[in-house]
This record gives sequence, C-alpha cells and structure tokens, in this order.
Amino acid sequence: MSITGRIIATVAVKAAPMAVVAALVCLTSDSGAARAETRSGISSQEISTRQWVEQWGDKMTERYHPDIQGAYPGGRSDQYQDAYVDKFLREFGLPTNTNWKEINKHYAFDGDWFIVEYLFQAQDKKTGQLQREGTLFFGRVKDDRLIVSIEYFDRLVKGLQHAGALPPFRENEMPFPWPEYDGLTRKYRP
Repeated sequence: MSITGRIIATVAVKAAPMAVVAALVCLTSDSGAARAETRSGISSQEISTRQWVEQWGDKMTERYHPDIQGAYPGGRSDQYQDAYVDKFLREFGLPTNTNWKEINKHYAFDGDWFIVEYLFQAQDKKTGQLQREGTLFFGRVKDDRLIVSIEYFDRLVKGLQHAGALPPFRENEMPFPWPEYDGLTRKYRP
C-alpha cells in the first residue's frame, strides 16, 4: 500500500473530519511514491482507477474483492458480516426505505484510491417521505475489485428530516453534511 493509501486509511477510520482534511492534502500534494506518469501528469494507476469508477461506479457491490473491508457509521464489515446483515434484513423486512439513489456525485482520485461525495436519496416505504443526506465515500481498487469501502454520513439528518424538523437537500445541492437551508438555530461554536 502506498504512503498515501496508508495515510487515508488510518486517518479515515479514526475521524470523519480528519479524514476529509487528510484526503484533500493527499490529493493536492505529491505523495512521494514512484508512479508512472502520463503526459497529463496523471499516474497510470489513477487512470485505471478512474476507468474502474466509470465502469463500475454505480454497481460497486457487484465488484467486491473477496477480502473487502468496509467501515461506516455504526460498524465495520467484511464479506461474512455483509452476508449475515443481508439475511437479517430480509428476515425482519428491513430496511424501512426503498428507491435508493446516489445523486449529484463529485469525484477525486489518487492512485488506487478514490473519493466520491454524493447525496443519498431514499423514500420511506410506509409514508413515501423523501430522505436525502450528504455522504462521503472513500474506496480503494485492487485487482479490478473494490477492496476498501469507507463511508461517512450524519444519521441525525435522516431523523430530523423524518420528524419534519429539517428539509431534504435540494436535488442539485452540494452534498455537504447538512442542507444549505435549515430552520434550526444553533449557537456558534468556535
């Protein structure tokens, strides 16, 4: 794993805000790793990762590496955990939402790593209420498969939207943690 990959993986697992800063630093600076550069200054590995995302970006679950390691708010996962969760969800009629979409995607690449921020959109099965929340996803491609999957989102957004206290993001809005307009007032925190 390159220095850049180790930095992103280590920091990303510890804290979302620090992961974002580390990723931006890594993406905007030279990692010092020896890479074959094309005429445009983009590494051949990065071109390969871009091509993989173009081909499989909307179907990543079909391209999981056998040794995939995932992390998300509330837990970690591998292929065995995913199979258990899938069985559990089906057994109890979960999840409670449907019509999942990822909209307004923005990508960045560094070697075999990529980052995508997007709005996750779903509808409640019972009420039809729309949910949209900003999501940040880190991925690493190895052997033409997704081997690392790290996802960050603010679960509070879904709950507040469900309660009617926070409006959903507009469809073309930047996928920040909270919608551009929210009616909640918060004290300033330095």
